[in-house]
Amino acid sequence: MYRVHSSPIRHPESSIQHQPQIGASLLPQRTIGLRLDSYANVMAGSQTGPVVIPGKPDESELVRRVRGIDQPRMPFGKPPLQEGEIGVIVRWVEAGALENNKTGSGN
Repeated sequence: MYRVHSSPIRHPESSIQHQPQIGASLLPQRTIGLRLDSYANVMAGSQTGPVVIPGKPDESELVRRVRGIDQPRMPFGKPPLQEGEIGVIVRWVEAGALENNKTGSGN
């Protein structure tokens, strides 16, 4: 799973840490060719196009799915993320969706 931030995001009913590692269970990958296990794969998007538009969270499919604006809601088949967890993803996209080792934070 790709790690966006150093703080873990945990689902109460899941053993997967979404840190927001944008975890594999967020979208039904087999149907759209989306892989969320690395930065390169997240930025590559899916068969339908990009899922992250750096600097534009309201236009990013990833954000729209975790917010429940677009369906199916992410994480697919799991309880919705909490607002604070969604906020971490939104801030990452707003800040340009930089790769961890390029943020200058050392995390």
